[in-house]
Amino acid sequence: MFTVSKLARKHNLSRTTLLYYDRIGLLNPSVRTEKNYRLYSEDDDIRLARICRFRKLGLTLTQIQDLLADEQSSQAAAMLEERFDSVTREIETLSLQQQAIANLLKRPDLLVKQVSRDYVDPHGLLSVIREAGFSDTEMHQWHVAFERLNPDAHQKFLELLGVDERQIRMVREMVRKQVNGPPVKLKSGT
Repeated sequence: MFTVSKLARKHNLSRTTLLYYDRIGLLNPSVRTEKNYRLYSEDDDIRLARICRFRKLGLTLTQIQDLLADEQSSQAAAMLEERFDSVTREIETLSLQQQAIANLLKRPDLLVKQVSRDYVDPHGLLSVIREAGFSDTEMHQWHVAFERLNPDAHQKFLELLGVDERQIRMVREMVRKQVNGPPVKLKSGT
């Protein structure tokens, strides 16, 4: 059994929060002692963990109460889908704000850095390329072809991957030596 303070500490909440949850009926203690102390069971602990998880998703306490009443209902699924759509709209709004700020600062490079941090994992991309069957030689040939066809796009691509400036210079210098040579043939089917 947990006291209010112990359960609150375990979930990084204040004691007042648990008392409020009790008052609104979201999380009632399993036991009340003769002196009216609240004691929480393992099941209460599990319920509080679910409440905390739903709060992190941005659900209101009323929504959480409804959700906990019947998590398997179509209404619960609709509520979560609605929250998902709301988060998507928030992301789109924040993205537009980022773009506006970058435009005001005349710093489009900020957006490239942000996209790189959020969506591109250079190591993961390298793993995918290797899994697709590209050898080191074929990857090198690919860089040579990219540099020959569109040097600016090659530079931006490497920046997007999060490759630091020193490594970008090394890659581009290495492949430029072959750019003026005969056309590079890539592996068929790629």
